[in-house]
Amino acid sequence: MIIPEAKGYSIWLMFEKNDEEFFQKLIDKFSSKLKSPKFLPHITLVAGLEGDKDILLEKFDAFSQFNSFVVKSKSANYSDEFYRSLYVEIEKDEMLKELFELANRIFNVKSDFEKFLPHISLLYSFEGENQKKKLITDCLKNYPVKIHITRIAFWNTKGIPDNWRMLKVFNLKNIVY
Repeated sequence: MIIPEAKGYSIWLMFEKNDEEFFQKLIDKFSSKLKSPKFLPHITLVAGLEGDKDILLEKFDAFSQFNSFVVKSKSANYSDEFYRSLYVEIEKDEMLKELFELANRIFNVKSDFEKFLPHISLLYSFEGENQKKKLITDCLKNYPVKIHITRIAFWNTKGIPDNWRMLKVFNLKNIVY
């Protein structure tokens, strides 16, 4: 399988341990079954950031003061995009909007929140539609409705997933739900 190379740096929202383990098991299962890349479960807040790594990391410090929060899953879905092949959609809410708009301001990105599709990818693949529908039917009946975001990380996502590296992570301040 020829894997498309990603570009730049990305900001990922990452999960508390139980949620992360749940989604990691699915990613690993699909990866083994379909010989696709493995990766850590996450929600991409912004991707494809370009520029001097040290300057970008300095700007990323603005995210250090946030509290942990919960996002809600909507439904499992699929697309023809390699990096969004099979995924769980996440509801947009005020917290995601605040973080999205902050990232856009800080990194001078011109993205529209209306077009933002927060999701948790479970498969990076060009697998066919029938296979993706089968995976949804067979494996995605019960997934967490509430997902706890406890970390925000800055990643070098240049190249293929095996080459991606976390450069900095903030543990978000704990609050009780």
